[in-house]
Amino acid sequence: MSPSGRDADFLSLSALQHFAYCPRQFALIHIEQQWAENRFTAEGQVLHERVNDGEPEHRGDLHIARSLRLICHSLQVTGVADVVEFHPVDDDTG
Repeated sequence: MSPSGRDADFLSLSALQHFAYCPRQFALIHIEQQWAENRFTAEGQVLHERVNDGEPEHRGDLHIARSLRLICHSLQVTGVADVVEFHPVDDDTG
């Protein structure tokens, strides 16, 4: 799902990840719009099938969300987290 409306100009989390990994990769993908599927990206898609199905999971008090849409208006970033774990809050921690 891509951002719409005023969120459309937000920076994508994947762009930040690409820049952190390799600024050249970031430029090729996000500035020059150069992207080519290859063996490694195809393997990554296969490995991400469980994440991409978006099905949540519960293990006791632990809730596991997949493909969770994230947005931060103050930082103007948006994206989708592969997996997020929600642990119960310990009431004694204040």
